[in-house]
Amino acid sequence: MSETVTVVPELLEATPEPAPFEGLIELSRNLQAIARGVLDPTCESQGLNRLSALVLLHLYQSPNQLPSHLSFALHAQRANIASTLRGLTEQELIVVSPSETDRRARIVNLTDKGYAQAEKLASQLEEERRKLEDRIPPEHRERLLEGWCALQATARTIANELEGAANE
Repeated sequence: MSETVTVVPELLEATPEPAPFEGLIELSRNLQAIARGVLDPTCESQGLNRLSALVLLHLYQSPNQLPSHLSFALHAQRANIASTLRGLTEQELIVVSPSETDRRARIVNLTDKGYAQAEKLASQLEEERRKLEDRIPPEHRERLLEGWCALQATARTIANELEGAANE
């Protein structure tokens, strides 16, 4: 017994409203796999681990950072940041110096060598981002990228609120 299926084009193009947090764990796993597949080989090609690369990229975009600000911005434990900063200092990629306004505070900046490496890393990651974007079908690209930006902004806000509450 065979049935005839009628395809309604409008239904194919309709995007159902997802239930809140439906598939969030799967999405998180998939995004982590993409990050590992893109970020890790790029880091390894420059002799860096992921956290070291993220520190360099953050300082490239936002110089003059306190270690505690790096920890917060990168969602990393302070001990891991401290260890990473020591390694990057030994590689002469960053310099940690006393704050001019608060002698207790230390300010982290890129060296010229660190800036060049961060610039190269940023360029490689931008190329990888373009490759990923090219895999999105053109007819879906604009809506997906708009949704991605909104999801990213919302996730950042919620994560910062949760971390702030946890640190109180």
